[in-house]
Amino acid sequence: MHPLPITTKPPVAKRICGTRALKNARAIQKLAPHIIPAQEPLEGFSSILPFNVLQQFHTMSDAQLAAAHPDLPGVKKQLQPPPAKIQPFSLFGDPPFKGTIYFVRILFDLLSSGGAVNVSVADMKTAIQYATMAVRPLSAYCTQYGPNSLTVAQQEIDLVVPVTTAKFNDDTVRHWVYLVLGQKLLNHDSTCLIFLNPPGMINTDADVTQGILGYHDQGDCSYCFVNVLAPNLTIEDRLDLYADTLSHEIAEMTCDPDASFFNQEVCDACAGNCNNSWRNFFVDPAPSLGNSYVQSSRTFPPPFPYTYFIASIASQGHAGDCPAAGGACGYPPPIHAGRSELMFYDRANGVGEFYSVDGQAGMDLQLNHSDFRRDWSIIIPGNFTPKQNPQASSVLFYDGQGEFYNSDGRGHISLTGPTHSDWQKVWTHIIPGNFSGGAFSDLLFYNRAGGYGEFWHTDGKGGISRLGNQHTGWRTSWMVIIPGKFSDSPYTDLLFYDQAAGTGEFYRTDGKGSISLIKSNTNWRKTWAMIIPGKFSNGKYTDLLFYEPSSGTGDFWVTDGKGDVARIGGATNWRHDWTMIVPGNYSGGPYTDLLFYEASTGTGEFWKTDGRGNVSLIKGYNGWRTTWTSIFQL
Repeated sequence: MHPLPITTKPPVAKRICGTRALKNARAIQKLAPHIIPAQEPLEGFSSILPFNVLQQFHTMSDAQLAAAHPDLPGVKKQLQPPPAKIQPFSLFGDPPFKGTIYFVRILFDLLSSGGAVNVSVADMKTAIQYATMAVRPLSAYCTQYGPNSLTVAQQEIDLVVPVTTAKFNDDTVRHWVYLVLGQKLLNHDSTCLIFLNPPGMINTDADVTQGILGYHDQGDCSYCFVNVLAPNLTIEDRLDLYADTLSHEIAEMTCDPDASFFNQEVCDACAGNCNNSWRNFFVDPAPSLGNSYVQSSRTFPPPFPYTYFIASIASQGHAGDCPAAGGACGYPPPIHAGRSELMFYDRANGVGEFYSVDGQAGMDLQLNHSDFRRDWSIIIPGNFTPKQNPQASSVLFYDGQGEFYNSDGRGHISLTGPTHSDWQKVWTHIIPGNFSGGAFSDLLFYNRAGGYGEFWHTDGKGGISRLGNQHTGWRTSWMVIIPGKFSDSPYTDLLFYDQAAGTGEFYRTDGKGSISLIKSNTNWRKTWAMIIPGKFSNGKYTDLLFYEPSSGTGDFWVTDGKGDVARIGGATNWRHDWTMIVPGNYSGGPYTDLLFYEASTGTGEFWKTDGRGNVSLIKGYNGWRTTWTSIFQL
């Protein structure tokens, strides 16, 4: 990031994307070669039909078309999308691009003068470096139109082009595509070539003197053509020489790699053709794409620092607007919501991170929060607020006072209700569950030293109210309290474990703040360090995983609804140093999966359970922070 320089005047008055005009020209050429011949004239398609007709052909009335050429209305009537391309709730019929972007450095050899014209090696490297940053948010925005994958090759491809004139057309560019693919043996299905055109060379289908700065099309592979307006490029491009057009064409190519006549252009409504010029600004480096986004603006250069920007992409449903409203153009990049979401909390450094997890335990950092308080002692996920979307959840933070936060499933959280500064500061355990039959999670608070517990009801607005009376005379040695279904009660049951005594007791709650003993088990091991609830069998009730570090034992047990347990499997060769075991849905299977975290080595491993007491590794990670205090699934 660099200091803000003095604002400069943009080098061109108009900024037009030529993709739609080229699509329309190719469609007319195919159906009516008597209007546009098969061989494109050197002066370009606009030498046959005016550029404004080519650009607006698909939206013009029959009378307007007939004024340009009497046969154009009939041509347009033939251009009806095939039924197979019409997909409900989808703008496009063809899948977005998945592959590699290669930059081509055109070495124009001027035979008439013996000179050479090209974009410098330094500027090519700058453009590649810029694109490598930009494809991350571009891909995220384009996921609105379907899954995509963008990789930027780090070495440019040189192509020597002998020319007798400074003019050429898109047919010429298509020939270059053919040459590059053949010379480099690139896969045409997963390749996009980007041609950066130096000042002084004129593509008559993207005449920079007319404000046409680029386009994308499909030849033997997808390709983009970009006019570079001056040398000495920079990543932040405050002189507006290339980045707006380059990002514009990459985005539209990603969503529409076949350059289909029937597909809309996703940037035109926001950036260029509709007298709209929105851009999204980012800083780099940043821990996540969500942290990288600064803001969107139509002012350029903006009055705030940034590292790079991209042309705005119309949100789904607004690509056909001309112009699109600000809210459809200026918005943060969509953050991926996975099969599940994990929150990590580092108390020592005041950091919270949210990750989406897919069905193969692949993790994607949604957002890093570096401003978390450093004194939260208990963090409890639950259903404390109404869900704003299916991925949403909520969290209780406690450090002697309590705060409820709503999570949107994409890494953002917001405070719900007041800060509860009047809570007791001595709670050692807070357990969520259905203790009242209400719509939101209730809470059991336990003070180990005092040997008492209280049930409270939450109202979905950050408020709480007591359920029943305070329970005194409880053991002061309960190490673990586990919520689950351990009986046929409609309310959440509880398992209390006293490690020192080797005792496990199951209790039933009654929905009014009272509990009753189901059964006391006095012969349990005194060495279990963790007890993890989950679905580890096909049973009706909550199952349990017991972990003993000293022997590396992990045992799976089923419960029977009457306070008895039976072992279904396990192993004695587990690591002896797991710091946390986090249950969740990380594989999409029918049983609860497990995330194991070992702090000293920063190791995380996702394991799948099979319903019979066995586990199998899904995916392992190294290099995690060694200071995570809490990890849980939201």
